[in-house]
Amino acid sequence: MLYLAGLILVLVILGLAITKAPNRNIQRAAAIGVGLAAVAWTVVNAITVVPAGHVGVQDFFGSVSDRYLQPGVRVVNPMVDVHKMSVRTQELMETARVPSSEGLIVSLDVSLLFNLNPEKAPDVYRTLGPGYAEVFVIPQLRSYVRGATASFEAKALYTSGREMIAEEILRELAQ
Repeated sequence: MLYLAGLILVLVILGLAITKAPNRNIQRAAAIGVGLAAVAWTVVNAITVVPAGHVGVQDFFGSVSDRYLQPGVRVVNPMVDVHKMSVRTQELMETARVPSSEGLIVSLDVSLLFNLNPEKAPDVYRTLGPGYAEVFVIPQLRSYVRGATASFEAKALYTSGREMIAEEILRELAQ
């Protein structure tokens, strides 16, 4: 979008320079200068850098490409917005008050390590958006933690039963 605004601005300046210039040589020089500025603006907006540990998702006026961009310097359509999404391992830490099978409320700290599959990045961006962790991962984690702990006694949360609970939560989240 910024590219279009800049290009329109360059064309308006070109029009003003040509109509307001006192002689033909100045008009020609202004047209060449503004034309070169438009070409430079196009080249600058056609190059994007996707940092290491990220993929680029291309959004062309709401139409999201199924192809994702690998890390590095990439040449793209200057009118495409490239959204960089991390594929690195991320950690979510959640403190929750969860019920046990006896009806007791227990305070529990949960940590989840996850990462975005690069092939799924365009679909995730299209359906959930760039804040997918806040929109989808955290609510799912909360729900599965509460569901898993409700079938265990409170003492299991602090003993070896903790591993069984972790496995159940992981099995649910893996889906």
